Order: sequence, then structure tokens, then C-alpha cells
Amino acid sequence: MKKSLSFAGTMQQIVGVLTIISGAMTCLGIITILFGILVLISGIRLFNSGSNLSMVATTADGKQLALALTNLASYWKWILINIIIIAVCIFVFFALFATILSIAVSSH
Repeated sequence: MKKSLSFAGTMQQIVGVLTIISGAMTCLGIITILFGILVLISGIRLFNSGSNLSMVATTADGKQLALALTNLASYWKWILINIIIIAVCIFVFFALFATILSIAVSSH
């Protein structure tokens, strides 16, 4: 059990670091900075959850387990917020594209 908790914590930390890096790279664009910040926040939460899980494996502390689950829930909350914002942006983009296309077609 301890080994699997430690492994899960390590994997969450690795994915958290990769998520933080991808969030930082997404922040490089002017338009994509909002998405990058959300990805950064979620990556930090996932990394913290992994750290807490690793601590649970070594200390069997219930508080660390509660923190791990809280951080993991926060990670998923930020991911969901990001998905909703991306879906809204895609909808707005296609609505604008369709409007511009219909104006262009009707003017001919």
C-alpha cells in the first residue's frame, strides 16, 4: 500500500511539473495567457497533491491525506474551468466566423 501511494504521489508530481511547464509555455501568447494561468494553477495543485500523497506513504498522516485529496479536487476544478472557458471561446469563434462568412456571402 505504501509503495503504491508513493508511486502515485511521484506520478502526480511528474505530471504536475509537466503541466506547469505547458502552462508557462501557454502564457507566452497574448491571447492564450488566460488558459496558461489556469493550466499553471492546476499543475501546482496536482504537484502539491502528489507531494502530500508521498508524505502519506512515509508518515501515514491523515492530515496529509486530506490535503492530498483537497489539492486533487482543486486540480480537477481548475481543469473543468479551463475546459468550460475553451468551449465558450470555440463557440464564440465559430459564431463570429459564421457571421463574417454570411456577411461576405450576402454582399456578393
